[in-house]
Amino acid sequence: MSDQFNTPWERILVEGTVIVASILIAFAIDAWWEERQEANAEVLNLARVSAEVEANSERIANKLDTIEGAIEAASTFISWMGPQPTSVERDTLDKHWDTLYGVGFFSLQRSATRDYLAIGHFDAVKTAEVRRAISDWYSSGTALEGQYERLRVAHANISDYLQDAIPLLHTLSGNPVMSGHPASNFPFDQTAFLSDPKLESRLAMYLIRMEFVSDQAARLKERQGELVDFIDQTIQEMD
Repeated sequence: MSDQFNTPWERILVEGTVIVASILIAFAIDAWWEERQEANAEVLNLARVSAEVEANSERIANKLDTIEGAIEAASTFISWMGPQPTSVERDTLDKHWDTLYGVGFFSLQRSATRDYLAIGHFDAVKTAEVRRAISDWYSSGTALEGQYERLRVAHANISDYLQDAIPLLHTLSGNPVMSGHPASNFPFDQTAFLSDPKLESRLAMYLIRMEFVSDQAARLKERQGELVDFIDQTIQEMD
């Protein structure tokens, strides 16, 4: 009779052990899955940064082409200037002016990179070096944007000169937005334009600024390939 009411401690112990083990395994699986999800998110964010850096490199390359063309045009234009300026066909003059003057604006895309650097990281130690490399590259990009702003100031100085020195509509007539509008009826004195030392000075400063931009842009683009390789290597190590 007493045996009938004996507590089966051995079975309870085994069942309890199984339950505890099952719970621990479930916790481990949950932790592994969460860790895997965090790692996947880190890889995805890094891939977005890599794509953004490559897109910015293409932006830099396109702007370099524009700047290098403008540098060549500005240098040629200055060579025509002097007390007795070179006689140049008006179409040639306008073509070189449009090229040297049409440098536009410049900025880098930063949305993916800004998001990545702002969030927490799956393995902060493992990604510390690549995050530092990304941040350094974009710091140089900020310096390039600052140099471009100085170029835009030199560009504005030329614009200020044009408003007072010549009938400005002559220089704007080649702009597509002016198609359909009347050309200037005031005479354009090409000789006076090319013999003005104030214009030469402003063009010289403008040319210097373009050279600075070109140099910084080329160096930043050279570093882009190394950065993308580093990011891709980090991604492979995390997979």
